[in-house]
Amino acid sequence: MDHTSKDVVHVLESLQSQQGGAVSFKLSAEGVETDEHIAYLSNKGCYEYKGYYYSKPLSVKSVQPC
Repeated sequence: MDHTSKDVVHVLESLQSQQGGAVSFKLSAEGVETDEHIAYLSNKGCYEYKGYYYSKPLSVKSVQPC
């Protein structure tokens, strides 16, 4: 992960610790591309991801309706 991404995670952790754990975040990570990203984010409590790790961008025409 680049420094900017880690800085964002650090800021969120700091906000939560300053509030004594009273602030709860449900994080969804965007731009996840590697196993390293998944491991880092999972270790920080983030379990929702999207990015090239799962799929490259899809065109509207290629997506099937539910």
